[in-house]
Amino acid sequence: MHRWIGLVITLAALASSSAVFAKEKPKAPQAATALNEILADIKWGDSKEEVLKKIKTREMDKLREDKKITSDAILMQKGRKELLDRLAVAEKSYARLEGTDTGYEVSVIADEFSPNNGESFFRMKDKVAQRFYFFIDGKFYKLAVAYNATYLRGVPFESFVGSSVKKYGRPAVAEYDTIRQKEQLSLVSWQDPETTLNVKNKKELFDTYTMVFIDRQMVKRLEASNRKFGGNDKSEEEVSAAVQALTQEGDYSSNANVLDGLVGNTKVDLSMGRPQDDKATKYTDEDGGEVASAEDAKKAKKAKKAKAKKKAKKKVEKGPDFGNLSTKASDDLIIY
Repeated sequence: MHRWIGLVITLAALASSSAVFAKEKPKAPQAATALNEILADIKWGDSKEEVLKKIKTREMDKLREDKKITSDAILMQKGRKELLDRLAVAEKSYARLEGTDTGYEVSVIADEFSPNNGESFFRMKDKVAQRFYFFIDGKFYKLAVAYNATYLRGVPFESFVGSSVKKYGRPAVAEYDTIRQKEQLSLVSWQDPETTLNVKNKKELFDTYTMVFIDRQMVKRLEASNRKFGGNDKSEEEVSAAVQALTQEGDYSSNANVLDGLVGNTKVDLSMGRPQDDKATKYTDEDGGEVASAEDAKKAKKAKKAKAKKKAKKKVEKGPDFGNLSTKASDDLIIY
């Protein structure tokens, strides 16, 4: 009898200790989200028409799955109309990036395209960001997400990256650059066989952060053919100089909210209404190149100085462990 009682007590103690161990056992790390999850059923290489059609189908399915909307015919009609209006605006925004003045050279997407290269895009807004769907030779190969500045107010880039690390896992590369006179984290990249994700700190020029998803296999093919594409022929210094030149001349005020109103044509015919003698006057920049006016010569000089102000060599860290940044992450922040 005593033997049975002892056995029961021993088994109970083992069960109790197992339960405690199970409670204290650390959770397995959550599997990282696939980099192309944002695309859903959209595929790299899809045409513009296919991308728009899939967005429409996906968003309509979301409306039908929302019980609050499906139970109210008026709300359903309103939601459907708003979606169709957004799609119409997106389709209307489609632009071929051709010519010497596309209108986007000093915008938040300035470093994401190369003009006269068969590239194009359309833009679609949501509550916290704008999505730019880029195509090359008619094939979808890049999605750039530019957050609304108001949504990111008070969110440091490290916290934003920390939230991205929680979703996508350990990044492949991190770059540090001089931003606002001090060394800061400027770019973090992830890679898998299909997709590259670049998270960029654009606070200095555009007061925002961007997430850029790219078809990695398409990039490999383009690079193998030595083709310039997707802004790889532009330096950050060139984009910065162009924006600073406009800012210094006061032409940038109309683009204070660059996310809602991308800069259009900034060229002005300064000879309009002038005497013929004044029109004939020739002005040159520092390199001896002919420009339209003394004002243009002054602007070119400032742009050149800004470009010549070479930034310090970037610090690059491969496979950084950003676990410490994850602790600064916000679970409320929407990460695409």
